Amino acid sequence: MRRMSGQARALYRLLTMPMLAALKGCSVIPPDGQQGGTKESQFIHDMFFLPPAGGGMVYPFKRFVKQMGLALFNGFSAWELIYWQPQAGPLKGKYTLREIGWRPSETLSFLTDGQGNFNGFRQRTFFQGRTIDVKIPKDNALYFANEEAERPFYGVSMFESAFYHYDKISKIYFITHLAAQRKAVGTRVGTMPPNPPRADKQGFIKAMADLGLAQYIVVPNADWQVNVLQDGGASFDYLGLINHHISQMSKSVLAQWFDEAQGGGEGDSTLVDFGKQSDVTFMMMLESFLEDMAQTINNDLIPRFIDWNFGSGLYPEFKWGELTAEQRAAIQEIFTQLAAAGQQANVSPEFMIELEQKMATDLGLDIDYDKIKAERKKQQDLLEQQYGEGQTTMGINGVPQPLNQPGQFGQDMGQGGPGGQPPGGPGSPSGIPPNLMPDQFQQVQASAGQLLDSLIELSRNSPEPEPEPGWSG
Repeated sequence: MRRMSGQARALYRLLTMPMLAALKGCSVIPPDGQQGGTKESQFIHDMFFLPPAGGGMVYPFKRFVKQMGLALFNGFSAWELIYWQPQAGPLKGKYTLREIGWRPSETLSFLTDGQGNFNGFRQRTFFQGRTIDVKIPKDNALYFANEEAERPFYGVSMFESAFYHYDKISKIYFITHLAAQRKAVGTRVGTMPPNPPRADKQGFIKAMADLGLAQYIVVPNADWQVNVLQDGGASFDYLGLINHHISQMSKSVLAQWFDEAQGGGEGDSTLVDFGKQSDVTFMMMLESFLEDMAQTINNDLIPRFIDWNFGSGLYPEFKWGELTAEQRAAIQEIFTQLAAAGQQANVSPEFMIELEQKMATDLGLDIDYDKIKAERKKQQDLLEQQYGEGQTTMGINGVPQPLNQPGQFGQDMGQGGPGGQPPGGPGSPSGIPPNLMPDQFQQVQASAGQLLDSLIELSRNSPEPEPEPGWSG
């Protein structure tokens, strides 16, 4: 469903993006209310976040968090823990994690003991021409389930209810395309004279079938006729029904605000408004997910390594990073005001790019700002070579541009030529020379909502890494 439906993919990213944002500020702290534990917390932090060359895990901890997010879609995620003793680095000689090996949920079944408690996995699959049927013991197994109280071990997918509406949308799309085809091409009716020659009859039938592509037909004489039946009357509101099911998909994951512009609401919906009750409920749900994930890490993963390496009974606690409501509101308010002010904002471009970078970080967007800054520095160097040193400035959007050249914002957009901005420069959008722009064209500044929408759209379109094929044995 995620690979076929843009709505399902967007909702899945909506649920998992905050986890990656919270991971950026995570920490491992000593146990609360107990003396000591600093060495233990540093050990766990190093085990999670050191690179492989320093004794850390083969795959980064961020990948493990993304795989935990798969439980929201599949119901549960499961891993095989692979241990080792590094021979170098700060973890030398200690029992640590070499890999948290993800195992596809569709290949696993849970094993239980005589009391019905978790006792490992059985993995059965077919890979590279061989059958795999192995048991992963409890000491090497880890799993995280969503809504395990409703369905022990296997959990419940957050998209279980959404799948019903996805199925209906797929069928409505098929019917809609058929209706569009009939509306555009019509239904062809062919009339033949009695007892026509077999060859003429077969040729006529084939020509009728191909008429939608060929757009013409040749008949032996006037007795052979082709008529087109066009559908009349009012057409059914297919799009309205599709939008209804899309809205229901969003409501099933408490994100009904996500489709206000398409599911029956009016106006344009941009970002989450955390002042609305529905959006507060959504944030409460996300915080519950993060709490459950942290509980799995703290209760099922960390203690075994403290017992093996320290035996102190001081178990560190993994905590997600937090952005307080005051910080979030302040940053968003500043960003909104500066974005609305556009070129007239009286702030340095360095401040604007750093604020943009902060907003992208809080939204969990993976944007290489070092590359962007290097490219803008290169542009500025080229402009200084063209106009001379000290004759360039940095625009509020961080893009270098000539100093006091026609075509800049706040100046005559229609000017250009010798001594001025070259055609297609910063003064003309999309590289179009100003003198070629239509008279009715108006340069508009991007609103804060549009800029924030662009950040969200960028994260939606970023490729999602697929988990590696896993097996045991």
